[in-house]
Amino acid sequence: MPAMIKKIKDRIENGYTIDSISLYKDTFDTFKRMFLPATLVMFLVSAVIFFMYLMVILIYFKTPQQALEKMEGFSLEQLENDELAVYFIINALLNALFSVVGAGFISLAKKVSENKLPTIGTVFQYFIKISGLKVFFFVFMVQILFSILSLYLQINSLDLVALFCLFLMHALTILVVPLIIFDQLSILQALTTSVRLVNQQPLKIFLFLFFMGSFALGGLFLFIIGILATFPLLYAFIYHLYSHIIDKE
Repeated sequence: MPAMIKKIKDRIENGYTIDSISLYKDTFDTFKRMFLPATLVMFLVSAVIFFMYLMVILIYFKTPQQALEKMEGFSLEQLENDELAVYFIINALLNALFSVVGAGFISLAKKVSENKLPTIGTVFQYFIKISGLKVFFFVFMVQILFSILSLYLQINSLDLVALFCLFLMHALTILVVPLIIFDQLSILQALTTSVRLVNQQPLKIFLFLFFMGSFALGGLFLFIIGILATFPLLYAFIYHLYSHIIDKE
């Protein structure tokens, strides 16, 4: 049995401890050192995603004016079944593509924490790796399933429940990507391992995620540039949460 798999099995069977202060310190220290390359990549990726959304909108609608009018009163409940399917698939594809970049950010955080030179190429490396394909497929399927569930809850006026389910999904699957890219686990192995590890200390990890998520989304108050700068903090946090659970003795 490979040493890392043995260590993961030990964490599942015997539990683990997390030093909150050390986790926060490591996360912010790594974030500071990956800030410049991460922000640059976030800007480039966001521009590409915006352009892709814009192209889809302009292809679907006849004129920009018609697109603006439709988007002002946009609601998923107004779409026909075939339109919903197209919307869900496009949204899932874009999220899945970004998740491959996200895997690169997690790898960048690892590189920085090991005092290696951060490079932009690190962020895009998983587009040519099997592990990147696993991440893409996992996020695509989860996004489709959650979109269907979320629509059902919104139709029944359960928006807060939908928001809670979104947070719960992210919390339970927070270790899936690092388990895939660092330990080469299958999608199912990574998913079950993540859920089992998070379930050992759910409240603590939920609070970690809420705090870091709030801090990262705080960039919204500085408009788009702000969130592009603060959002990579989440990836530094995901890496160090994984590292503190799996690697720390």
